Amino acid sequence: MEYTTIPKLAIGANCSDKAIRRYKERFPDFFNPTIIDGIKNYPYKRTLEMIKHIRTLYQDNLNRKQIKKILETEYTDLYVPVKNQLVDNIPKTGAQKMTTINLKELKSIIKEALMEFTDILSNTYKKNDEQTQKLQDLEQKVNEQSAAIDELHEIIKAIKIPEKKPQIRAISDYKLQIIKKINELKDSGLTLTKIAEKFNKEKVKTLSGTGKWNPGTLSKLWRNFD
Repeated sequence: MEYTTIPKLAIGANCSDKAIRRYKERFPDFFNPTIIDGIKNYPYKRTLEMIKHIRTLYQDNLNRKQIKKILETEYTDLYVPVKNQLVDNIPKTGAQKMTTINLKELKSIIKEALMEFTDILSNTYKKNDEQTQKLQDLEQKVNEQSAAIDELHEIIKAIKIPEKKPQIRAISDYKLQIIKKINELKDSGLTLTKIAEKFNKEKVKTLSGTGKWNPGTLSKLWRNFD
């Protein structure tokens, strides 16, 4: 069986080392390393096939739990619980008859774990810096808009809007005469109907100069100027 490292797996899968390490973190039971010359190696063909499959499953919007169930069914040959890994997983061919991890291999494993942890911290700080910058940009925009609103408010305050005075319509002398005549006739006991008949009989000119007098027109004049 051919074994290889994560960087070579990344080349074969046409993706980054970080992508494969993320898969390894999410599905550790399927990345059972074999230590060769102090370096973690993985079965090339089957691991590469699984990596491509995981990527396709994520593109199909499956979650981690769903993907793990599929891997447990299709990649049983790669499945080794994490608690059972790193022991008795070194090839026992030729002179390499080992049942436990030696000190050199242990140091290599710790070094790789520290490198992965450093990458995670670096990415975390980078994301935090980006979020902080976005918040600062947003705060600046809010402050700029607030200043613009204050400036607009001051401009509005400085504008003096002239008060609109109500227009008083002038009453013609003739209209006043008619109103006065209506009041006199009302006081004498005539109704508005009788007054209209009287005006029309005496050919008193209407306010518009045309038509005839009617009780409605007289009522409007009398009520508004009583």
